[in-house]
This record gives sequence, structure tokens and C-alpha cells, in this order.
Amino acid sequence: FADEHAGTGGIEVALVGDAARRRFASDLDGDSLLVIPALLRTRDMARQRKNYALADSLREHIRGEFDLEVQDLVGGGSMGLPISVNIEDANTLGAEIRELARGALEASMMALDYAEVELAATSAAAAILERLHSAPPSRPVLQGRQHSDVALTMALAGSDDVELF
Repeated sequence: FADEHAGTGGIEVALVGDAARRRFASDLDGDSLLVIPALLRTRDMARQRKNYALADSLREHIRGEFDLEVQDLVGGGSMGLPISVNIEDANTLGAEIRELARGALEASMMALDYAEVELAATSAAAAILERLHSAPPSRPVLQGRQHSDVALTMALAGSDDVELF
């Protein structure tokens, strides 16, 4: 709903899903929709200038005033997520999925025949898909290129499950 990109220092207030967007946006007035990106931009400038006390203070203000959790992006910038989205749970689930893919690859490399390869790949694919489908749609479990990394690892492990790719 509020989105501004300026190179790698982009500002983004991310709400995934129409229901979340409507619910959250209806809670804010028009001025708030303008203030949030400005606060995120100010916080990013404070971080760039190593004024971490101000950056932390702005993070807490955004959290308290707008119920947004501020997440710093790798290339710079920030994004605000509704507090109801549990970032740690999504990161943990993503780590589990990546570990399942690595385990399938290791098992297939140690397999003595194709049946063992197929068993390792099929069972890991089923476990991965189960975890992906159990995650709330409000937060992607695999960020950035992690999805393609998992797909490649599973392909190397012998999986041909189309849903993973």
C-alpha cells in the first residue's frame, strides 16, 4: 500500500495479501500512510550515519504507534511488517526447509541405488511441501533466492516433484 524504491536504499511498507492490506490500511488515516515511509526513510538515514540510538528510537516509535515491526533489508532500507506476522517463526521454518533439502542431497549422494535416491528425494519433497503449505500466507517462508536454492538442491537430490520447482 505504501511503496517507494530508491536504489538499494528503498523504503517499503510490506503487507502481503489483500485481506491484511485492507484490514491494516483501514486502521490508518491518510496522514499515517504518508508518515510511515518518512519515518522509515529517516531511520535509514540515521543508521547510515551510525546514529543507532535515533534509529532504535524510531523503530520503537513505529512499532508502538503503527503496530509495525521494522525489518532491515540486506542491501539497505527497511520494511515494515504488521506485528501479527511472526518473523522468527518464518525464518525458523525456512531454515528447516533448507536443512531438509540439504539432507536429501546428502542422502542421495550416499545412496547405493536409485531406489534409495528416489526414497530420500520423495520423502524430503513431501516434508518440504507440508511445511510450505502450513505456513501462513502473510509471510513468505523462503526469502529472495532461497526458494531457487531449495529447488536446485532438491533437483540435485533426484526430486522431480513439479510443485517444488
